[in-house]
Amino acid sequence: MKSRAIYALIILLLLPTVAYSVLFDKEISTTNTFSATTLDAQISPSTWLELDIADPNQRTIQFTLQNIGQLKTSNNIYISDISNFSFSNLITAELKLNGITKYTGVLTNLTASDYLDQNISQSDNIVITLTISNDDLAATAGQTLDFTIVNKSYQYNGNSNSGFYDREPKLVKITNSTEWRNFYKE
Repeated sequence: MKSRAIYALIILLLLPTVAYSVLFDKEISTTNTFSATTLDAQISPSTWLELDIADPNQRTIQFTLQNIGQLKTSNNIYISDISNFSFSNLITAELKLNGITKYTGVLTNLTASDYLDQNISQSDNIVITLTISNDDLAATAGQTLDFTIVNKSYQYNGNSNSGFYDREPKLVKITNSTEWRNFYKE
């Protein structure tokens, strides 16, 4: 019984000393090459965007994408969370990056892989112009369409499907205020 008490006392006295030496080692290594950094993008303005496609002056989506992290990035852009496929399939989209066309086609299929490499602090302008025919405008009178434009930034020369990434969404709502019965004048 006495020996158990002595062993327990020895363990209780040694345990804090050993734990302290393991957890609070003060050795400095001059060859430590591990460091942390950030991968971060920002869309401006980041607010929800509402457009009335019946108004030709409201058929443009514009925003700035800025690399605010500490790594050079590559970027993909695509559309997700589409609420009304029959409406979005009737809209044509043209995506321009700094004035250079990167995509032209149906809004539903808008995607541009590796469309942009960004250096640290670099800002780029993205403009998406939407078009719809008069017949399709009449056919979608009174309808709405919600979707998200997603920019996915990942480490330059990396794989977009693995590793760290930053997903920046831009929420868009399109309405068609056209009244079908008044669209074609009799």
